Amino acid sequence: MTAATIALGDCYRYAYHRTSEEGGTLVHGTVEQPFARPSRSYGHAWVEHEGTVYDWQTMEAHGGGNWMGKGYPQEVFYELFKPTEMTRYTSEEALTAAASSTGGRLGGGAHYGPWEESG
Repeated sequence: MTAATIALGDCYRYAYHRTSEEGGTLVHGTVEQPFARPSRSYGHAWVEHEGTVYDWQTMEAHGGGNWMGKGYPQEVFYELFKPTEMTRYTSEEALTAAASSTGGRLGGGAHYGPWEESG
């Protein structure tokens, strides 16, 4: 089971909108917090597009060090955060999942995820 997310769903909202507007593959999974002691895992959403990983922390929250505002090269993201339990969505599937009863809500500041796999 995926651990609870952080940032009150900002990563899910960001990934949903970026996928819908700019394409790419929306991915939801469990990632490790690389510099936390003790280490912890949490649910997270990000977008993979042409070898780059875009996520809320790197693109909107000004995290990510050298990758801030540019996104992580995919191999760097996978090495740092060691994602597991991943589900990949296309834009249409993400919209269906986010609007479904098992997903989040689509209005205002509502939480968009985590999503369940759409049927």
